[in-house]
Amino acid sequence: MAGLGQTDASHLDVKRVIKELEKVTDQANGESFDVKRERPGSNITGYVVRRDFRGLNSAERQKNLRTFLIERFGPETTDIGLILTFTPEEFDDWLEDAWSI
Repeated sequence: MAGLGQTDASHLDVKRVIKELEKVTDQANGESFDVKRERPGSNITGYVVRRDFRGLNSAERQKNLRTFLIERFGPETTDIGLILTFTPEEFDDWLEDAWSI
């Protein structure tokens, strides 16, 4: 295990995940993402907003996202935890609800 303030080389680098998501994210059309590790050694978590999630249920979205990640990172995907999936419209609603609390 890595010491305090160090990264463990056996873990998937979150920067690699960000780079791959950037390649397929159309920010000009409301797509976005935010993924991170809350602390060293924890799973990568976050959210992904994509137009092509429209018409898909949650399980289909997760399968599509997981397939995308497995194709790029193979067994390293065990370092990826929960990543929420939204359409741009759902994400806007979610943000609006979050700000109203």
